[in-house]
Amino acid sequence: MYPGGPLLQEKNPAAARAAYEKDLAIQMDKRGDGAEATFAMRGLGDVALFERKPDLAIAFFERARQVLQKRPQSSRFLRVPVLTALGRAHLAAGRRSDAAAILEQAMALADANGEFSRLAGARAKFQLARAVSASGQRARAADLARAAQGVLAGHRDADEIDRWLERHPAR
Repeated sequence: MYPGGPLLQEKNPAAARAAYEKDLAIQMDKRGDGAEATFAMRGLGDVALFERKPDLAIAFFERARQVLQKRPQSSRFLRVPVLTALGRAHLAAGRRSDAAAILEQAMALADANGEFSRLAGARAKFQLARAVSASGQRARAADLARAAQGVLAGHRDADEIDRWLERHPAR
């Protein structure tokens, strides 16, 4: 788990932010703007989303995406969660079409990665379900959510998907 993850789960965003900022500074000193730094960037984006600051979250996730795009082969497995987080932030900002486009890209990359990105791809699929549901595509949203639910059964995300499906019937 990332350094600030448990702190954010405990609803302590200030401490989580401090932990991620410290980690980012360490990574930047050691390796520069490398793939390892993107974990802290993602964490800072998660803190921003927790604090209901989607534009700030988008900035952190976009920065992580830019770092990973410089190394497409070596970072292909890291890009799926970053794209998913970026899509989730766009959704939080009310930019459904941007979110859907980014999440479609995350799913395509996960499919290309195969089994190695199966869980990350399912998380992208669920976020895409949320985006297309908000655009009125309820049947597609339910299909996407159920597909994600099948992959994520037994994982921490499964309960959230169950609750979402109860609140968003296909009809």
